[in-house]
Amino acid sequence: MPHRRSPSARRRAPRRIPRRWCSPRRRSTTRTATRASVRRDRIGHSSSDPPTGARTDRLSDDGDVESRVRTDESGFGLIEVLVTALLVATVSLGVMAMFDSASATSRQTRARSQASALAQQDQDRLRASSPAALSAVAGTSSTVTKTVGGVQFAVKTTVAWATDGTTGAASCTGANPPSYLKVTSEVTGGGLPSSSTVRSTSIVAMPVGSTGGTLRVNVKDSANVGVDGATVTLTGTTSRTATTTSGCAIFSALPVGSYDVQVTKSGYLDVNGSDTSTQLNQGVFAGQVTDVNFTITRAATLTATFWTYANSTRYATQADRLTVTNASMGAPRKFGTPRGAGNVNLQSSIVTTGGDGSPSSPGLYPFSTAYGISAGDCTAEQNFLTYSPALVLSPGGNMNVDIPLNAVDVTIKWNGSALPAGTHARVWLKRNASSSPTCAAVQYPPVTSFRFTGDNQDHMILGVPAGTYDLCAEYTSGTTTYIKTYSQSPGAVNVAKTTSATANPSGEKNMSASLSWSSTQGTCPQ
Repeated sequence: MPHRRSPSARRRAPRRIPRRWCSPRRRSTTRTATRASVRRDRIGHSSSDPPTGARTDRLSDDGDVESRVRTDESGFGLIEVLVTALLVATVSLGVMAMFDSASATSRQTRARSQASALAQQDQDRLRASSPAALSAVAGTSSTVTKTVGGVQFAVKTTVAWATDGTTGAASCTGANPPSYLKVTSEVTGGGLPSSSTVRSTSIVAMPVGSTGGTLRVNVKDSANVGVDGATVTLTGTTSRTATTTSGCAIFSALPVGSYDVQVTKSGYLDVNGSDTSTQLNQGVFAGQVTDVNFTITRAATLTATFWTYANSTRYATQADRLTVTNASMGAPRKFGTPRGAGNVNLQSSIVTTGGDGSPSSPGLYPFSTAYGISAGDCTAEQNFLTYSPALVLSPGGNMNVDIPLNAVDVTIKWNGSALPAGTHARVWLKRNASSSPTCAAVQYPPVTSFRFTGDNQDHMILGVPAGTYDLCAEYTSGTTTYIKTYSQSPGAVNVAKTTSATANPSGEKNMSASLSWSSTQGTCPQ
């Protein structure tokens, strides 16, 4: 019979707790719970009665911690892959950019080397040219295209006179002719940056006596400042050059002889209002310098607008010609359409560009003295009023001028009444040459801008230059046209000159034309 311990002995013996129960290692909830059940079964305790001192709370806590850790770490693997891919892409792009930059730098270096070689070749060509050949192209530029390795470059060559032994531009001062030429070669394109130019410059000495005669042209404006970029031409030759920033243009190696010199620049004119200023018969002598001086300046303009006054009302009117004068210029200048075949071309305003004798003139020379201005063409019409401020023009400026004209108030009647609404009447005014011997007979065209839009309208207000005028009125009723001609009553009227540039003209004249079924049929003389 087996030996059995007494109950008290069993109570005194300590119970061994398996080491696994005290292990702090993290386990999954399922495995931990299963192993705990096995251990409880082995020691003979139920799940509701754990052994004394057992750490079941740690088992439960370990499972929860591990579960939370795994849940918190979910998705970190995908993020690590994306970050790695981004780093690889960034590094790859940087490497590619380095390769591209190195390649671009290499191309630009090669292009600059090729451009430098082309500039040097052009310099060698220029220095090898004869003095006569170089002086013949002084003051000019030319551009050619060169191809190197399938790439095109533009080579610009400039030849200009220079001060002795320097790169400064030659001036129109000093007694001796210039003896140095500055030759410049500029290369662009061919892979060079758009803002990059390879430039090479040399100074070439002209042997004594090789330059022949010299003609120096000095171009100044009204303020005595050099005019840059004016074109200077020697007539009868192909010689042409542009002025420097100081307004100087030099022609060397010229054969002995006489030359006409022309100067022109867009928007500029001389004191006579011409856009091409000319000086004739300028002599050139061997080994000597001939100086020619020009004054041109930016053109100014006057814009003249015509008006008249009648029946206590100001009206816009028209004129065909404008005369402008100045004490500093020669003959007066005239603008507007020249009168031809006795007719005129009326305009509400006239600008002082073009003009008789100088159709391409850009305007008026800005003298320091005031201009006089008048509507009309001939002496009897001209009426130079005093304006305030005075008409003193500035270079490139414009002044607006209102020119008053006395009015002719023409009354048109049909069978003794005002014209019906919606009808037209046309009026011609003809200046009587016998009363204005200095002016040719001219006929003002029909005024068709007056359309009667309401009943009891019968007036036409016309402003005209001074002179004596006859009237012809024309009205069409149905298909029949009736007229009142110049020779019929009331006869001619004399329109006086206005006396003030600002006051309302007071010399209004009245003319009437009463037409009826019994009036002459036909049309006014054209």
